[in-house]
Amino acid sequence: MASSRHPILIPLFDQLHGARVILRPYTEQDAEAFFEAVQESRDRLSVWDSWPQRCQGLADAQRLLAYYRADFILRQLMEVGIWDQATSSFLGSIIVRPKDWDVPSFEIGYWLRTSAEGHGYMGEALRLLLDFVVGHLGANRVMMRIDERNQRSLAVAQRLGFVREGCLRNLEKATDGSLRNMVFMALIPADRSGGT
Repeated sequence: MASSRHPILIPLFDQLHGARVILRPYTEQDAEAFFEAVQESRDRLSVWDSWPQRCQGLADAQRLLAYYRADFILRQLMEVGIWDQATSSFLGSIIVRPKDWDVPSFEIGYWLRTSAEGHGYMGEALRLLLDFVVGHLGANRVMMRIDERNQRSLAVAQRLGFVREGCLRNLEKATDGSLRNMVFMALIPADRSGGT
């Protein structure tokens, strides 16, 4: 459980194992698999975020993963890869952003490569990570901000027991320049006792 220690001293994990997926921090060797998944999924991912357009080559992926590794060590941002346990293939990514270590509260974001969608990988990966964030880090609040049009991500959050707390209209610009409404979903420990 998280304590009053400086966040950099709080132990994290090397790997989390589920029935079908493994979550782990990125290594230098992951850049090629990461870039391949971005290439496969770029058009779909770019609807929701601008970072895929900044990952145009292997060197961009290497640089991005180097930042992820540094942020993970510093506990500023914890981005981990999702890997298929049977094939060792890269499936996607989950990001955990500490919002307040004193609460503790965190924000989660995620993406899955196009070919891995619809198989339940993300639900399993998020359950694993939530078990760690709530159980080990003592999270009292985990939130997600999801574009109102992203029905697939909203459905994943709802299946995990996240509660819709509201929708902020015209909150920010989408990648196409339009204004988008963002749904705020959150989960507190009491929400998990219902079992999902």
